[in-house]
Amino acid sequence: MRARDNSNQHQITERIFEPWKQRIESLGGEIRGRHAVRQLVVCPSTGAVTGVVAERRSKDGGGESETVTYEADAVVLAVGVGAAQRIVSASPALASKPDFAAVLSLRTVRVMN
Repeated sequence: MRARDNSNQHQITERIFEPWKQRIESLGGEIRGRHAVRQLVVCPSTGAVTGVVAERRSKDGGGESETVTYEADAVVLAVGVGAAQRIVSASPALASKPDFAAVLSLRTVRVMN
């Protein structure tokens, strides 16, 4: 068995995620690390996503976490299919929309840690 090559992870971060992060921040967006999205808040009258309910983890990775809600004008979910399925399932307003409901039937294969 080969040892895991962390250089691939670094290349992915450097070539893909860092430019996205810089672009989002240049447009006034915020990147929230150490958060696990639990649900999206949807405006009943417009159907627009207006917030994110997340679990904020402690800085050291252990200990307590707290549930927080952030207001949002727009949301980018940079998550895998499994996480997207959990978020849609926990957000009834999204699960009722055909495009989001279709996510629930996708099969998943974990390719990155």
